[in-house]
Amino acid sequence: MADSAREIKNLIYASAARLDAGDLAGIASRFTGTADARAMCEMVTRVHADGTPQTKHLTSDVRIDVDEAMTQATPELPLQVIVTGRYRDMFHRIEESSWFDTRIMFIDQVGDTSHHLKW
Repeated sequence: MADSAREIKNLIYASAARLDAGDLAGIASRFTGTADARAMCEMVTRVHADGTPQTKHLTSDVRIDVDEAMTQATPELPLQVIVTGRYRDMFHRIEESSWFDTRIMFIDQVGDTSHHLKW
């Protein structure tokens, strides 16, 4: 089970890194509902001229439930924490690999998300 836990942690870290890099297709590719996940990412994520949302996810306390803080800086917006909260993820195995099944986000605090979200 330790290998499964490590794989899930790596999936969580990779997902945050892909979002910060603007790789929405890469994020969606690890969800079982790839098309739906991609549509959701594109619907809510504001991508800037450099192709990224200009965020830096800080993932901590991975117990297979995740606590996250997200920071962002753009040319018009100074570095700041824009969202704090946590995810409740459910995973399942497909061909010996872990995949996201569902992700529920619990938001504790919200700052200025106008440079991050489309709504």
